[in-house]
Amino acid sequence: MMRRLKLHKQDDYGDYRLGVICEACLTSDEDAEIVEDICRQLRESISRSGAFAVYCDSMLKSLFRVQPRAALDGLFGGIEENRVLDLRIANEIRILRRNPFDTLPEAELLAWCDESPESRYPAIAAAVPISQKTTDDVPPRWTTVALRLLDKAPNRIEGLTRLIGQFSPRSWSGSRVAIIESNVRLLDELETYPDIAVAEFVAREKARLRQAIEGERRQEMLMDREADETFE
Repeated sequence: MMRRLKLHKQDDYGDYRLGVICEACLTSDEDAEIVEDICRQLRESISRSGAFAVYCDSMLKSLFRVQPRAALDGLFGGIEENRVLDLRIANEIRILRRNPFDTLPEAELLAWCDESPESRYPAIAAAVPISQKTTDDVPPRWTTVALRLLDKAPNRIEGLTRLIGQFSPRSWSGSRVAIIESNVRLLDELETYPDIAVAEFVAREKARLRQAIEGERRQEMLMDREADETFE
């Protein structure tokens, strides 16, 4: 029945029920093939713009929890490589309310990436949580898995570029500029990175992002002013 699932827009309750079913019914080794098929169907549907990961939030988290390897193979193509589609899927995953990579064992994720490092490391770097939550007066810190992905990536500059791509949120509340500024502070940790190419890239990126932030701030102020004038 799960193989016959039609992945389409659904309400939160429908997604929640699918998540519960997956966690209850797809836990054995024999179910791994079913999980891979479900995730492959979602991959194919996303490639045709027929479905979006946001509609499968709870279900995806459950699939990654019970069958992480099968979910990765199905959603990111296994041995099939399509880096454009992989990045698109990764960008969808990172805006989910419940990022499935939150519960994925780090060792298992890295082992999977090592099987096809050139394509898998940059794809996963675009999706994993990049920062740990801190109090308002404490700078954000990189997650362990983000730093491990950077350390092990065959092309660290490409991997770091994907991580930095997450600095600009695709959905947010409040000030977008404030979120970007907070994320940019993560680069402070990498200023003395032992790979000189990474350290030099970080310096260039900080300068570029400072200019981008100023542009964002001007745009944000203009939008706020227009909103105030409309209200008046």
